[in-house]
Amino acid sequence: MDLEKLIEYNNLFEVYSFSLSLEQQSVLKDFVHNNLGVSEIAENKGISRQAVSKIIKSSIKKLEFLESNLHFLQIMSKLKSELSEIDQNLTPENIQKAKTQIQKIIKEL
Repeated sequence: MDLEKLIEYNNLFEVYSFSLSLEQQSVLKDFVHNNLGVSEIAENKGISRQAVSKIIKSSIKKLEFLESNLHFLQIMSKLKSELSEIDQNLTPENIQKAKTQIQKIIKEL
């Protein structure tokens, strides 16, 4: 798996892991956070590699489905970008402008 996909799955896991069963959370955490392979996870959990692969695949599918419908990750990324821009441009002279920008962001939520 390439690094870009691993980062994407990690981000999805951070946002939507609450929607997974404890077993799914545990397996996917080992896969995306701990960078363990299917064989290692299977050995550690005492289940087959096929079961681990199935859990990973179904978990990722669920996380992607949630993001495609709820867009929390997309919204968080946009907010982070907008707030970073405000932070970088904040000076004593433009506090009112920053306040207006923050109020706009709040209203969009």
